[in-house]
Amino acid sequence: TNRGGISIWNTSGELQVELNNYQGGFGSISWNPNGKYIISKNLRIAQIWDLSNQSTLNLKTQNMLPNVDWSPDSNLIYLSKSGKNVQISDKTGKIITTLKGHTELVSSVRFIADG
Repeated sequence: TNRGGISIWNTSGELQVELNNYQGGFGSISWNPNGKYIISKNLRIAQIWDLSNQSTLNLKTQNMLPNVDWSPDSNLIYLSKSGKNVQISDKTGKIITTLKGHTELVSSVRFIADG
C-alpha cells in the first residue's frame, strides 16, 4: 500500500490481511512455501512477517540482492550483505553460510525445488 504496508486479498477480492509498519519501499516480496511467512525487502532492510500474529523480524543489511527467496522446506532464505557474496540465513536472521567467490555482482538468487 502507499501507507507503508502489505495488503493481501483472496481471489474473490476480499481483503484478508493488512500488514503495516513497513520500513521503506518494497523491492521484493516472497511467500514461504508453507504460507505462514512473507519476506519483504528493500535496499537496506528485509522484514519477515509472521502471518499468524502479524509480527515482524527486521533484518538490517546493505547491498541486498534484488530478490529474496525461501528454501522449499521454508526454513532458509537467501540474503546478501555484499554484492559478490550471498548469505543464507534461517528465518530468525541467523546466518547459516556465506557463498563466496563470485567475480561479478550477484543479481538474483533462487532455491531449486530439491534444495
